[in-house]
Order: sequence, then C-alpha cells, then structure tokens
Amino acid sequence: MGFIKGKKTYIIAGLMVAKSVVGMVTGDIGVTGLLMSPDFHMLLEGLGIGALRNGIK
Repeated sequence: MGFIKGKKTYIIAGLMVAKSVVGMVTGDIGVTGLLMSPDFHMLLEGLGIGALRNGIK
C-alpha cells in the first residue's frame, strides 16, 4: 500500500470529477440545468479537493 501514500486524495478527487463528467455528458439538459445540476457541483467539489490537497502539499 506504500505506492498510494500521499495519492489517496487525488484518486478520490479524480473519481469525483470523472463521475460528474459522465453524469453531465449522458444527461439531456440545457445550460441553465447544467449549472444547477448536482453533477456540476460535484465537479467543482472534486476540483476543489484536489486544489486544496495540492496547496497543503
């Protein structure tokens, strides 16, 4: 398990971003619906977690 030491947060953030992108691409919504969708919020949260971890590092 030593190979993922210090990378767990990046893995979780990447999975959050991937799930939200897949949700947004497969959904049939307009621009307004996109900005209000939970998938868009998860995308921003995943990017925020990755940026926060990088800032701490």
